[in-house]
Amino acid sequence: MNKYDLEHVCTAHPRMSKDEWEQVYNDAWTRYYSDEHVETIFRRALATGIRPSKVLDLATIFAGSAGIERVHPLQFGFFRRKVRAQRRQGALNSLVFYPWRAFDMVRNVWRWMRLIRRYRAIMERVKADPAAANYMDTALTPPVAGSEDHVVTIFADKIPKTHGAPVRQAVPAQ
Repeated sequence: MNKYDLEHVCTAHPRMSKDEWEQVYNDAWTRYYSDEHVETIFRRALATGIRPSKVLDLATIFAGSAGIERVHPLQFGFFRRKVRAQRRQGALNSLVFYPWRAFDMVRNVWRWMRLIRRYRAIMERVKADPAAANYMDTALTPPVAGSEDHVVTIFADKIPKTHGAPVRQAVPAQ
């Protein structure tokens, strides 16, 4: 494998260094799958009729792949196959690699189990909340009849020929 994948910087950014860009990418995953936001996801699921167990599975896989395995969820596997002979230049020799790999597997299983327990506890706490079915936030607020999306309205002059963009009325000259 090479570094032309979903979680490595492949080109220069005009304002950020490679390390800053990678840190922003990792921080985005960390913030999205924080315990507070996972609770919000569970509350939204219950309020909209989505099974919490489905959300638990997906949240665990996505958070764990990025946080534990350090790969994008599309490249995820519970037990990643790591073969010493297929590693890059400077690979560890067998006396170091196999004990390290065994330790790494045990450590990752422990991390996965902690993540599952933590998210399951959040799910159970949200399910036990009697007000969870009535949860409402900005993302769940239904649109008001006759109103337009403010983003579309703001950028209507920049995308005038795009399907669905509102047509700006000419302002009469005074």
